[in-house]
Amino acid sequence: MKKYFTQKISPLTFLLVLLVSSDLSAQYTSRQWQNARRWADSVYQSLTPEQRIGQLIITRANNPHKPYDPQVGQYIKKYDLGGVSFLAGDPVKQAVQTNRWNRLAITPLFVAMDAEWGPAMRLKGTVHYPYQMTLGAINKSDSLLYVMGRQIGEQCRRMGIHINFAPVVDVNSNPENPVIGMRSFGSNPQQVAEKAFQYIRGMEDAGLIACAKHFPGHGDTYQDSHKTLPLVSDTKKEIEKTALLPYRYLFGRQPEVSAVMVAHLSVPALEKKKNLPTSLSHRVVTGLLKEQMHFDGLVITDALDMKGVSLRYNNGEAALKAFLAGNDILLTPNNIPAAISKIKAEVSKNKKAAERLET
Repeated sequence: MKKYFTQKISPLTFLLVLLVSSDLSAQYTSRQWQNARRWADSVYQSLTPEQRIGQLIITRANNPHKPYDPQVGQYIKKYDLGGVSFLAGDPVKQAVQTNRWNRLAITPLFVAMDAEWGPAMRLKGTVHYPYQMTLGAINKSDSLLYVMGRQIGEQCRRMGIHINFAPVVDVNSNPENPVIGMRSFGSNPQQVAEKAFQYIRGMEDAGLIACAKHFPGHGDTYQDSHKTLPLVSDTKKEIEKTALLPYRYLFGRQPEVSAVMVAHLSVPALEKKKNLPTSLSHRVVTGLLKEQMHFDGLVITDALDMKGVSLRYNNGEAALKAFLAGNDILLTPNNIPAAISKIKAEVSKNKKAAERLET
């Protein structure tokens, strides 16, 4: 997948990601790739400025076990949103709703789900695979993780899902961490990296985009970013040795993981501005992840309606800062019209922002 991300992600290249995600294992010929680019370019040129920005946004389809948000269809029609992310529900209803919303969209929706231990994390009546902590206890036969990843990939693809926000590659280095725990492969960074790679390889071979999270590492925190902005007090050397090791390992393997999710964390060793979440930090997203670590895949924010960012940045401000920081996909901003309006205003007066949207 890495070869498809040789330039910064814009709505145009995002369309290309959607097109090739139908079969990540396929080797595209030069002619096929040229045809894909022509299709994406023709679609992109037909979009309004608001729709081009809308392509960067994945909205929340529903809250757990709640009806699908009726505003989603309105936003898809008005802004041609990039995609939807489904939470807990019913697999048949989700498939029907995906088709219904796709009929409203100018471009096909990029469908996402958090399925760390398979679709059963969100969908009733589906296969429940072991938590990552259980998988971390396997001494040998990491090939089982590949098989599991492949099965999860196949199941998600049947549901019309293009990307799974998994695996968690946080190192479980703090036993008092309230949100990672069983979601981690363990406390050994190398073991986390190796097991994550097998899981990723299985999903990607099945045609599902994998997403390593939560960069630059949510393992050594005492707080939950769903509820507040957690502090990571580790030194830069400690972060390099532990939290970043799995990412460096994954970026050096083939297939390289196709996407990374950036967490809402306060990490003074990486970002000097007090209380600026890593997801909104240009130093972390562009400086560290893209430039220093040479990651050229999709960079996705953690959900922008989480308290880790929304307590301080609201009414579209978080989405704008996330875009300027270098994120390629803005996940579930809490005010989509405000987010698009703020980004549009910034693009109209900021040459670099305009170039980033158009490149």
